[in-house]
Amino acid sequence: MTSSQNEMRVVLIGRTGNGKSSTGNSLLHSRSAFHATQSGQSITKDCKPGRYQHTDTYGQQKTLTVVDTPGFFDTNTAITNEAVEKKIASQIFEMTTPGVHAFLIITRVGRFTPEEKNTVDFIRHIFGPDAIKYCIVVITGEDQLEEGQNLDEFINTSPALRDLVQACGNRRFGINNKLSGQPLERKTNQLIEIIDRMIRNNNGSYYTNDEYQRIERKRQEEKRKKEENERRQKKAEEDAVVARTREEERKKSEEKMRKVREEEQQKAEQRERELKRELDSARQSQRRNNDGDGNNINSLIRALQSSGLGGGMSPMNGSMGMPFSPMSSGMGMPFSPMSSGMEMPFQTMGSGGSRIGSAHGGRFTGEFMATRGAANGRPIYEGSR
Repeated sequence: MTSSQNEMRVVLIGRTGNGKSSTGNSLLHSRSAFHATQSGQSITKDCKPGRYQHTDTYGQQKTLTVVDTPGFFDTNTAITNEAVEKKIASQIFEMTTPGVHAFLIITRVGRFTPEEKNTVDFIRHIFGPDAIKYCIVVITGEDQLEEGQNLDEFINTSPALRDLVQACGNRRFGINNKLSGQPLERKTNQLIEIIDRMIRNNNGSYYTNDEYQRIERKRQEEKRKKEENERRQKKAEEDAVVARTREEERKKSEEKMRKVREEEQQKAEQRERELKRELDSARQSQRRNNDGDGNNINSLIRALQSSGLGGGMSPMNGSMGMPFSPMSSGMGMPFSPMSSGMEMPFQTMGSGGSRIGSAHGGRFTGEFMATRGAANGRPIYEGSR
């Protein structure tokens, strides 16, 4: 990981009471990220991460992840170094995957013991032999140096401490965690610059090993599965939305068609009612017309009968719609004048005694009677008896 990338992961390792938690708080610009107190017994029982948004010297925004760990060389004999190793190994990898940029070995002015140089061995046991390339010795309690004494002079007073610093590539840093405000911020920025420089010296990479790689593969696989599940869930939700939309459109279409059918049916029923009314009206009109014609003719017949001219006229024939009177000879003849298709001469008796045709059932005697259709087209003659 190069300094231009957006995350830096740091692990604090050291003896109980050397100020690991206080150093972590200083890096995170906090007084409460980790529980810190001066004690010979470990306050930190488990690995714990803290995070801070940091702007490096290049103006790059980074997430600084700091992991505090249980302390070695605890005064409580029940807490062995082996138990601490196992505790750290069981928790640290998940918190710092895919790898660590810096291991800060925390020691303290006036409290360093020869066995503390074995801290490097603990780091090797947990992370592997090459982890030493990513270690920095941080000496807390810088304010307790003797007057006029600098950090390197203090380191040289202890061969064991000098060996530890040399094993870490002479990377060392002194800090007073009691500072506050800008003085403390300047110190923490200097420490981060040392970490950043070490990263560049390590080809811009973080420390990783088989365990980290295994965990990272597992993490990436879990991430892939999660993304795949999210993709499937999103696809299912989208399909459900499409299905609901189609169903709504189908229902709307069916409802529209139903309304159209209802309207068409209503129109058809309305038209049927109108046609029925028109038909009934036409029938009633026809009956009124028929009744009116018959009444007029019957009235005419009655008027003729009352005047003595109707003779034996019967009312209107239902099939022909014409009045008939029986002839005296048994032959029915229409009383009304003949149509243009039938010619019948009517004669009257002159004053000189000439014969006059009778319209009251008598016969024309001694006269020529001609008609078409009365006797199959032949002339009819009736002479004297």
